[in-house]
Amino acid sequence: MSSQLVFPNQVPPAIESAVKLILQSQPSGTIPATPDVPDVFVRIDRLDAILHDGQIPADAHLAGPNGPPVVFLTIPEGIAGFPLHAVLSRIGYTDAEIASLFGGGQAAAIVFKYPDGVQSLAAWDGDLSSDVLKRVVRGTWQNLFRTFKDLAEIEETPLQFVDDDRRFVASFPSWGRLRLMGVPSYSDIESVGGADWRYRWLLERLLWVTPTYLGKGWAADGNGGPGAPEYLGPNASLSGLAATQSLAIVSLGGIR
Repeated sequence: MSSQLVFPNQVPPAIESAVKLILQSQPSGTIPATPDVPDVFVRIDRLDAILHDGQIPADAHLAGPNGPPVVFLTIPEGIAGFPLHAVLSRIGYTDAEIASLFGGGQAAAIVFKYPDGVQSLAAWDGDLSSDVLKRVVRGTWQNLFRTFKDLAEIEETPLQFVDDDRRFVASFPSWGRLRLMGVPSYSDIESVGGADWRYRWLLERLLWVTPTYLGKGWAADGNGGPGAPEYLGPNASLSGLAATQSLAIVSLGGIR
């Protein structure tokens, strides 16, 4: 089954070129040029989780109704021209995860543009001045650390901290972050334990930062190497994006 537009009936003009890039590209393995500061993003999900009888559920979000306040994204250029299995691998899913999470259903690309109040930034080094819930940044360790700290410091934080974890995250030192960036693997951090492991575990539990996270601006593909360009942006409501005519859902086909 080839890719096809399933919502809405016509592509919104604001994202028309991005949707066409996904619909018209032929599998070739050639990656289109990546913009320095993109304004159209993609989130992959099961189609039946985001579209019921042709309508978007009221509680549907980019990362589900109970997802974290920020979500990992890619861009149309990161998936265009690849067959479905390669798309899922390029955004971080292993073969086993593809079978368990998408098997028996269809995968879909949520193609969207954030409202004007959300700014796409070019910074890779964590030097981020705008509101954490109003920015999109590249998925690097430095930007992730800054995002986690900013979320912890919001007066009414959207993160579900327990005990002293909020203070712990807000005050986690720069040298501790450098250690995390330098550790070869997730299992190495877990085996050592201590404060580094606590912080890394909180990243996974509260922000869904997977054990294979590279932190270099690209998602880890199914083999652990660099895959599609990776970004971190607000976990927006799908119906809200649709209301501004800045969202389309493209079915990418099924996994058996």
